[in-house]
Parts: sequence; C-alpha cells; structure tokens
Amino acid sequence: MLDALAHKKGVARSEIIRLSLDRYLSELPIEDDPAMNLISLGKSGKTDLAEKHDKYYIRHISGNKKIKDGS
Repeated sequence: MLDALAHKKGVARSEIIRLSLDRYLSELPIEDDPAMNLISLGKSGKTDLAEKHDKYYIRHISGNKKIKDGS
C-alpha cells in the first residue's frame, strides 16, 4: 500500500510516513501532546536543565524521584 501510494504521488515511502505522522500528530488534542509535559519542567529551579533535559523528563513522566545520572 505504501509503495503504491508513494508511486502515485511520486515521492519516497519515507515521505508518505512522515506526512502521515505529521497529520496524525497535528490532530492530537493539545493536552495529549507529550511535549506539553516539558513546560512544567521550566519551573523546576534546576540549573542544569538544558544539559540534562532527558534525565529530568524521564523522571517527570515516570514519577521517579531519583534517576541515576548516566552522563
């Protein structure tokens, strides 16, 4: 199906997938957007948030109080 659609549109299969994901994500209600969880991290008072954002985000969404620093 992807091959046929890509051929019909004259684009690569990866472009069809990207467009599909973009469309799906654009239709999500704003409260279901995982990126919105990042907004509250800005009020954390952490001075290394830009450097260790992955660690803090994982901690935030998992509810863990401590995540070992793997960096």
